[in-house]
Amino acid sequence: MRRTSPIHAASIPVEHTKSGKAFRLARALVPFILFGFLSAFKPSEAFISPYLRTEKRMSHAVLHSQVWPVWTYANTFWLVLFIPMTMFLGSYISIAVGIVGRLLTRVSLIWGDSKHAFQLAEFFFGCATASEYVFYGAVFSHVDTGFYPTVSSLTRASVLAAHLASALLGQLLVSCGVPYHILFYISLLAIVLSATSFLTFPGLVPTRIPFSHTNVESIKSSIKKSALAIIRPAARPTRALVLVYAVGLAVHSLAVAYFSIILDYVDPALSLNGLAIAVIKVAGVAGAWASSLPVASTHLGSALFITSGLGSVMLWVAAWPIDGILPRTVALVIDIASFASYNFFAECVIALTTAHLAKAAGTRHAAAVVTYTAASAFIQTVVQVVVDEESMKAMVGVLAVLWAVLAVTGTILGDGAERTRGDYTAILDGSDSGDQSA
Repeated sequence: MRRTSPIHAASIPVEHTKSGKAFRLARALVPFILFGFLSAFKPSEAFISPYLRTEKRMSHAVLHSQVWPVWTYANTFWLVLFIPMTMFLGSYISIAVGIVGRLLTRVSLIWGDSKHAFQLAEFFFGCATASEYVFYGAVFSHVDTGFYPTVSSLTRASVLAAHLASALLGQLLVSCGVPYHILFYISLLAIVLSATSFLTFPGLVPTRIPFSHTNVESIKSSIKKSALAIIRPAARPTRALVLVYAVGLAVHSLAVAYFSIILDYVDPALSLNGLAIAVIKVAGVAGAWASSLPVASTHLGSALFITSGLGSVMLWVAAWPIDGILPRTVALVIDIASFASYNFFAECVIALTTAHLAKAAGTRHAAAVVTYTAASAFIQTVVQVVVDEESMKAMVGVLAVLWAVLAVTGTILGDGAERTRGDYTAILDGSDSGDQSA
């Protein structure tokens, strides 16, 4: 084989090196972006409630008290289960389990005809949503750390773009008189296609860790070092980002649940659900893209302050009691516009913190993201158990205050996370010198 001389290698233009890195990045990302888009392409999502009420003859009370809550507990259960599954079997196994969960969700919704069948669908849907965060973490294993903000932005944007496209398609089909169940068949087809795109993932066959005494001790040591890195003073900015991510994601999930209640109240026929979700997702895609801008990564604390603070304000506007003061159409437009603005800032915060936490996690990207998301799901579960549907609108004020607190936390400690990332990774790799500075 011909070897390139140092002189020849040095003469390679820098532009060629940059284009080569860009090509490798694109080659690694395209399968993940395609999978993220197809797995999230669900035209039926915006119309699941009217579908179950009309074609499956389920009452509003049964859905809100006995069916929808199942997802909250199932999502937490699956997130906790995916932590050891990802560590021992690899992230691809967890993603494959999530694909099966998505398929079983659609099958239960299409051919099920009882409350128990739809509760089972919510259980499998919890598996699907939990595996989504394994997917967000797995992609970091195939790119350089310098591309992490871009990767986090593109993967979240691909999922949000799928929500946008599917919401528009669903709205168009429903407006043309297409039955709801057709939307569920389209969603099922998209999931089958996503399973096909999963087969194109780089390094698909994971390396399974054999369960020997030596490896068990090694895993215990690794977990201990990871916990130690979080406790160390040098990792305080990382702990701040964990707080921002976990609480912020929980607040965002609760805010989305709150907004669905507002839509149900302002637009009882749910005839504009697809359009409303499309507008909100457009803002989310823009927010995820904005997180990849160099200024956001360089000045993380300031970016978190601005996005969290403005997100808090817009969430307050969305919760403002205008429904009884203004005509319903005007109130709906204001609610959608304010919540879309909030979604822009929230998606920017989540993408920013995901990228920086992946940097801090060393080689354990997927397990770290799933662990932090499990903490978020636990917070969300506690709040939803304590707060009933009637009190959710009052609760949104508390959520907005939490965003403001996160803004201050991110400002104080966020900029230090990038500076201490090397110390944290060194501890994970076992090269800690034992003399860390705060």
